[in-house]
Amino acid sequence: MEICENQLYPPTEHPTRPAYVKFRNLKTEALYCVYGISADGEDCAPPPAGAAADDRYDPSVLAKCICTTGTQCALTIGDAGVAAVASTILVRIA
Repeated sequence: MEICENQLYPPTEHPTRPAYVKFRNLKTEALYCVYGISADGEDCAPPPAGAAADDRYDPSVLAKCICTTGTQCALTIGDAGVAAVASTILVRIA
């Protein structure tokens, strides 16, 4: 269906999506933001001085489907739940 955040917005093209910046892998405890989140919470913190490359993002830790609060996926699932309840009520009334 392509409703997951990482399907709609590939992390290589949109690395600062809020769902990615706040992501923590539950199995490995690995963070998408290698050096933590910036002070404003909008992006990952930059690498420390002297780092060879700007490797602040780690898309390999992301799950197959990111579906957290505030994403299109979560909204779709919420709308589907409301529709299911509404149809059940209509069937019982009729």
